[in-house]
Amino acid sequence: MNSTLITKLSVIVIYILTITLISEMSANAEFTVPPLTGRVIDAGAVFTTEERVRIENAILKLESATGGQMVVATLPSLEGLSIEDVGIRLGDAWEIGNKGKDDGAILIIVVPERKMRLEVGYGWEGAINDARAGDVVRGLAPFFKEKKYADGAVWAVESVQQYVTGKEVERSVAVPVSETAHSDNSEPETEENSVLYTILGVICSIPLFALLIYCLWAMIVYAVILPVWLLLYLIFTLCGKDFPDPDVSSLMGFGLFSFFDSGSGGGGGGGSGSGSSSSYSSSSSSDSYSGGGGRFGGGGASGGW
Repeated sequence: MNSTLITKLSVIVIYILTITLISEMSANAEFTVPPLTGRVIDAGAVFTTEERVRIENAILKLESATGGQMVVATLPSLEGLSIEDVGIRLGDAWEIGNKGKDDGAILIIVVPERKMRLEVGYGWEGAINDARAGDVVRGLAPFFKEKKYADGAVWAVESVQQYVTGKEVERSVAVPVSETAHSDNSEPETEENSVLYTILGVICSIPLFALLIYCLWAMIVYAVILPVWLLLYLIFTLCGKDFPDPDVSSLMGFGLFSFFDSGSGGGGGGGSGSGSSSSYSSSSSSDSYSGGGGRFGGGGASGGW
């Protein structure tokens, strides 16, 4: 019996080790990183020459406004890896952004697999957190569904510039309107309607908030104040002294508000930003383009269409 048990355990251990080894080999699979020859790496053969020029011009504007770097890359395949893993490998190989500032981003587009990712360098993760990167990726879906890959890439570059600088960017492309939106007769929600709905929501939530506060106060009265009063009442009674009866109705009613006659408030804050010039050449010549030593750590967002 013991020999059979040991044999079964050995088989299980060998199976687990085998699966682990296969997974490790898959994770470390060799990935062909395209050479960094310019601001647009079209390894997937998605863009025309004119479209590459449009994207490069958008990136040049971003570089001038932010001092950072950005690359738009298309790939023919992920070669069995996740797009997140590929993003890290491209970031490590290309080192987009300035050394010490890590102010760079890479937009990855894999048309055959309908996947995309915005990889963000350490230095830009404050301005472009994962939520904002997700907004950029989701905003690309309408472009890519209509196969407007160049327009989407330009829109993404302009979005990154807007997030990093905090300044509105004049858009050179518009987000496509889907057929569903064309057939929908309902009017789009205006800013005024949004504010009105917000105000109505706040007003409607006031009674619920007041009820919550009242319930919390009732818990305090019955769980804390009354037990303490009972203890003091027993002590005073044993000592032969009178102790006032609790006014529960006052505590549970308008007497509640006497506890809030005074208070204080304050606070506030602000922020500031600063910009600096890039330490690398902004020449439009693709032959002289290279990363500036930026680092990437997995910040960004992925998606599909």
